[in-house]
Amino acid sequence: QNVYHMLLCRELNYYTLFHRNYGLNIDCFGTVIEEILDNQGLWITANWANEETRDAIEYWVKIKQPTEKDAEHEEVYCFILFPYDAGVVEVY
Repeated sequence: QNVYHMLLCRELNYYTLFHRNYGLNIDCFGTVIEEILDNQGLWITANWANEETRDAIEYWVKIKQPTEKDAEHEEVYCFILFPYDAGVVEVY
């Protein structure tokens, strides 16, 4: 069971690190992720990044990105949620 997870969108330079408490159930964690994505834009879909390993989830989100010519312009971005225990070094 992983304790740390990263939600990443490289194109937007978006990085959020989560420390998941062992007592927190997976539904509650999922709700937090969905709320964050809802705040980014219109959440379109979610799929396993790799159906075999099922270790990361891709969320596709449509976000308003106004341009000079189109104030309503939207782009679709991939946010990926993956285990990040190996990326955290705890020093005691």
